[in-house]
Amino acid sequence: MVEGDYNSSISQTIKINKYEKFIDTILIPKIRFTTESTLHSSYWNYFNCDKICNGKEIDYYSNGNKRLEGIFEKGKPIEITQFREDGIVETKNYYYLRRLNIKRREYYDSKGKLEEYELHKLKKSKIVIKTYDSKGELLKKEIEKYNF
Repeated sequence: MVEGDYNSSISQTIKINKYEKFIDTILIPKIRFTTESTLHSSYWNYFNCDKICNGKEIDYYSNGNKRLEGIFEKGKPIEITQFREDGIVETKNYYYLRRLNIKRREYYDSKGKLEEYELHKLKKSKIVIKTYDSKGELLKKEIEKYNF
């Protein structure tokens, strides 16, 4: 097992017959992000159950709607779309090849309409994030310090 297993899980309600007053939830991870627990670890990957994600991967909520859909290359994300429990798109992330850094992030409203998006540009020791509305008008610009 890989240390630092950060997962997105579905939940399933089960009834324990012996104790009818109690209901418990079991978390069953399907697509999950894993990393080592060491500081600045270069080991990280996405897994679907115990198989490294490769190609198109889809995970579902317990109600049958999509929870997450992504395109991966040997465990590294290229594109990940996250859905609300009702099946409507919530966010889409596009990644720099073989890196965990996002190059574009899109935010959608409760009807699945694009609200705004961010473009992330990597520079030597910083990330420049420009946020635009759905029509492409610049809303704000941020600079984050980062050591690669």
